Amino acid sequence: MKNKYIVGTLNPNKQSSKRFKFIGFRERIANINVDVFRISDDVQVEPTKTSFFEEAMREEGDHSHGWTELRWELHPLIATLPQILFHKSKIVSILLDRLATNPSYTPHLLKACTLLARDLQGEFYQFFKDFLITMMNLIDPSDPDLLETLFSHIAYFFKFL
Repeated sequence: MKNKYIVGTLNPNKQSSKRFKFIGFRERIANINVDVFRISDDVQVEPTKTSFFEEAMREEGDHSHGWTELRWELHPLIATLPQILFHKSKIVSILLDRLATNPSYTPHLLKACTLLARDLQGEFYQFFKDFLITMMNLIDPSDPDLLETLFSHIAYFFKFL
């Protein structure tokens, strides 16, 4: 997630003496981009070894104590795609609990959740309502970056289901 305290960007007007231009709240909200078909960061067609979710848990994160603890808690449950399918209820309950209680690594956790939905596909429908409610509880109207992240991942849920 971008730094929520930065409210300026480089001024595109070369003749101005000011290097940065203030961006108001309305303009920041207007600049939110939730186009999941044109976003191309880390788009993989197929997982290289096991599953999209397992790779996201291995590669993503900010390496804080909470994220590392979550990875160790999920590690025995997500080694292979059949294990993920077998332990899906436990994995989802752990993710929902962490999503509701630890907003510090929400973007990494949301990406992992969308990749879990991509792995589970039709099996994820039973958990979709719980994820949607949890994500709606995270909405903070004063934080456009969080809004963009949440709505982008909700759109990814719809795309993968």
